[in-house]
Amino acid sequence: MIATPRLRLRPLTVADAPALAAIGEVPEVGRMMCTLRAPFDAAAAADWIARFPRTGRPGLRLGIEREGKLIGAVSLGSDAEGPPSLSYFLAPAASGQGLASEAVQAFLDLVMPRFGLVAVLAEYFADNPASGKVLMKLGFRPTGRGTGRTPARPEPAPTILCRLDRAGMALWPGLASERLSFRPLIRADAPAFRALVTRADVGPMLFLFPPDMSLAAAEDFLATVAWTARLPFRLAIEREGVWQGWIGVSADAEPEIFYALEPYARGRGLAREAVAAFSAFLLGRFPVPALTAGVFTDNPASARVLEACGYLRTGTATHASAARPAPAPAWQYRLSRS
Repeated sequence: MIATPRLRLRPLTVADAPALAAIGEVPEVGRMMCTLRAPFDAAAAADWIARFPRTGRPGLRLGIEREGKLIGAVSLGSDAEGPPSLSYFLAPAASGQGLASEAVQAFLDLVMPRFGLVAVLAEYFADNPASGKVLMKLGFRPTGRGTGRTPARPEPAPTILCRLDRAGMALWPGLASERLSFRPLIRADAPAFRALVTRADVGPMLFLFPPDMSLAAAEDFLATVAWTARLPFRLAIEREGVWQGWIGVSADAEPEIFYALEPYARGRGLAREAVAAFSAFLLGRFPVPALTAGVFTDNPASARVLEACGYLRTGTATHASAARPAPAPAWQYRLSRS
């Protein structure tokens, strides 16, 4: 089960067949779905539900609920070799509210890491631009044109073929800023990550990274904080495609945020921009009461960033750093949801 701010994605059962059929039988839905047979009655819907997952291929099919009512479904699966294909549909009454983007993004957040996917394909009819907008918003890019049939269309119709690559995956709606973009950290980021956290002016301001951290240790660390749609995780920060640093969060009851920027990215307000965007995203996506942060007292610049983003100082504690010879005093900060 996946929870988003407005939706719940869950496995479908045969008991969902009548509600699913009521959606799929709507002509404006059936015309856009190659996988639905006609008539898409309760029996056809039950068969459609039962066909997933497919043995030996990545496959998952989930229902989309809002306020306890089934409003659609989203699927991943393919009988062919190569990247699997995404498909989804929603009841017409649920359209135009951003629910498709919310559901599909959460679904991709689950299946990309679960199945180790490097890419996902999708196809939409050219006369369905709304679906194209959803896919483009989530990072899919057009790769060509094709034709498709549905039981509700008497003739083949033109389609747009799309592909989402993990490396270029647009992160979640709601995580963006004016000048920066965010993406999952990957193994290829390990050299830049290691070089940054082992700097003499950076490592002592962080908690975990010794000056002699090896590249293999950096690769192992990034594997433990990879994005899986759950806390904890860390992300790369980029500006116009250029690495600027990273930002992350712990899995505590009141999660703690961490970040580090390259020297060339400092003094331009980018740290404040990154922390503000990241904090808003975390509070919007995860049901946590507050966010926290710890800043060594000899790092007043980072304290100013937190205060500019609404974090309040709550006290002082002693923190250890793998790059310091002894524990040192640190200010504690908290950003409440309320």
